[in-house]
This record gives sequence, structure tokens and C-alpha cells, in this order.
Amino acid sequence: MEDFNIEVFACSIKPETVTEFVTNHELSTRETTYFNVHKRAPDVLSTPNLLDIMERASSACMEANFEWTSCAISVPFKFEIAHSAPVPPKTTVTATAHYQGRENKAFRFLVTAYDDTGEIAKGTFCRSIVCKENLENEALLRQKSPAGKIYARNSELECVLKTHEGSLSTLLQSPKTGDPERDCIMCYPFRKHWRGDSLPHNSVSRGFHHAAHHGSAKLVKLWLNSGIDVSSYLSTGLYAAVEGGQPEVMQLLMDRGADPLTWHTRGVGHENLLHIAARGTNDEVVSLLLQKGLDPNITDREYYWSALHFAIHQGRSLSKVKLLIDAGANPNTREDEGCTSLHFAVERGDIEMVQFLIDKGADMEVTAARDTPLMMAVRLGDTEVVKKLLANGCSPYLGNGRCSAHEWLAGQPVPDLTGPARCLRP
Repeated sequence: MEDFNIEVFACSIKPETVTEFVTNHELSTRETTYFNVHKRAPDVLSTPNLLDIMERASSACMEANFEWTSCAISVPFKFEIAHSAPVPPKTTVTATAHYQGRENKAFRFLVTAYDDTGEIAKGTFCRSIVCKENLENEALLRQKSPAGKIYARNSELECVLKTHEGSLSTLLQSPKTGDPERDCIMCYPFRKHWRGDSLPHNSVSRGFHHAAHHGSAKLVKLWLNSGIDVSSYLSTGLYAAVEGGQPEVMQLLMDRGADPLTWHTRGVGHENLLHIAARGTNDEVVSLLLQKGLDPNITDREYYWSALHFAIHQGRSLSKVKLLIDAGANPNTREDEGCTSLHFAVERGDIEMVQFLIDKGADMEVTAARDTPLMMAVRLGDTEVVKKLLANGCSPYLGNGRCSAHEWLAGQPVPDLTGPARCLRP
């Protein structure tokens, strides 16, 4: 999984302006108890209303960048405001927010408010990005009502503020994060990669699964100790934790009885949790599953990929490849097109991974549907990978009627060795 680039997100934040017409009832008021008389200060905009206008301007800057996700929202973390002039009623107040950069893990905005005659206030607003699902399920757990009376909630604001310590990359960690065409993998609908009846989509299942996926271990522990029966969700919660790259949450669930060895998929996708972990960003998740005895050589039933194939093609991680090899993964396992892990590393153009796999016994002469690793490198025009393979003793043979790899490096063309590296998906 590739982390969401927080700096790219920050660079996309544009200034936003909020405009509001000030009426009499929006001015500061003071109330006396004598005859219950209400007196208005006729030329001072109340601080709460001015705060609301300025806060909405800072919020608008963030919301414009949340079109690609259904679970991220921004919330005010702290603010400072200074009045510079009063404002009369029946005038228009405009608040404009400009992004100023990061303050710790929050986003800082300078917001200036104007009326028809000039500046009336200036403030600094810091906003944090949180997952609304985590906010909602923490609110559910904080209810004073009995555990058995948890009611479904679907409002962004019917919640208490979760800690702002999580960055966007950890809150929305998934293969899809950062792609405007995609969404958080655990948000609607929740993918069902398990065997058995479909889970009811209720406040408990939704909250527990989101907590396991991109909540904190503390939040998951609250669920487990709340008295709410989540025993039927432990297996799916374990899947959510693996998807989210949460080793601490995984350990909590396994301590309560979730067994990664008995987890099964309903479809033809990933055969075990190790396949999911191998394409992720967290090496500790892979290590934990290997410690629990998951077989690194089991292939999935769709493409016949092993965990090594996933780690190289989607995880793009040499450290995970090393963990899998050390646990007994076979670098020469073939997928449905006959490609080994070395073919995948060659396709990625990863010189370091190519060398590591060769050192661990990867076959340089094995032929996939049409290519050896060397032929694939020539097909892709990757001279560095070709040189690396030849330096390790690979045969320069490129097939009948073709020049050798040495001649190709010298500039001789191989016109029939072109096109995509692999015929089929993905």
C-alpha cells in the first residue's frame, strides 16, 4: 500500500471565501433580569457569530479536497481571533481563509473578516483531519445508555472529537488512498472477503470494523471491554485490521480468539490474510501472521499469486520480500501466466530486489508464458536490469532468430520482442 502524500494534499488547498449578511439578531446581546428587558449592542458583531463565519471559511478550504473520500472530515483543533473594528447590522461580512502550512499535525489557516468598509477581525484556525466513522463509534461507546441500546448514527457531528494525532495517511491507509477516483476501502460498502452469512450493517458492526481498520488500539480495546457482544465480528475485524495495517489491533483480536489460520475468503480472491498483508505497507503485520503459522507459499485461486507476488507487484517492498523468503517462501513459484517473483521484480525494474531474489535462488532461465526474465527486461527496454542479470551469469539467449542480449545492449534491435511484459491482468 502506498501512503497518501500529505504534502501533495496540502499543496492542493486553495483559498476559500464565505459571505454572510448580518441581521439585527446576529449582534451581541445582553439580558437584564429587571422586567426581562433585552438590550442590543447596535454596532458590535457577536464573537460567536463571527467565529462561525471564519470557521466555515477554514472548513471550506479542506472540504474541497475531500471529494475522493466518504469518511474523512476536518474539525477545528484550536483557534485565536482578534477584533479590529465593530460592524453594524444590515451589512455583508466576508471571511477569507488562506492556508499557512502545518502546525504539528494540524493544518493552519489565516482567516480575515471584512465588512463593507474594511477589515473587522483576523484569526488563526488550526484544523485536523479525522475519520467520521471513528468519531461516531467512539461517541456510541461513550453513551450512558446500556450497552444493549446502541442506536445507529450517521451524522458527522453526532460524535465526540477523537484525538487529532492521526495523520491522513494513517487514518485512510489503503491501496486506494489518494486516488480521486477511489475511496477508503473499508467505507461503504464494507468488502466481504469471508465465509458465511452477510453481516448486518448496523451501528455495532460498522463501528467495530472501522475501529479495527483505521482506529487506535485503545478504541478497539474499548469495544472489546464495553460489554457489547462483538464475538461474531472477530474474524472480520481481524481482516479489517490486516487491511488497515494495524498489528497492535490484530494482536488484541487474536488474544480474544480471532484465528488467522481459520480465516477463509468467500470468493476467488485472496486465499489467506498473508496475501492481504503482503500488498500493504506494514512489515510488522506480515511478520505477525508468519509467526502465527501462515504458509507463505499458498497461492490465491484467481491468479495463483503467492504472497511474494503480492509483495513485489503491489507492496513493492524488499523488506517484506525478505521476511517471506526467510519464512520459506519459494521464489520460483509460478502464477497463472508462468511468471515467478523474479519476473515481477524485473517488470518493476527494481535492481535491488532482482539481485536479492537471484541471491536466494531465483531461476534466471525460467520461461513464463513467452519470456524469460531476461527477455522481459529487453521487452521493457530496461538496460540496467539486463546488465544485472547478465552480471549474475544469466544466458544472453533471447530466442531463435534474435540477437543476443549483449548485441541488444550494443544497439542491435529485437523488433519482435516488444509489447506488454505480461499478457494478462493485472
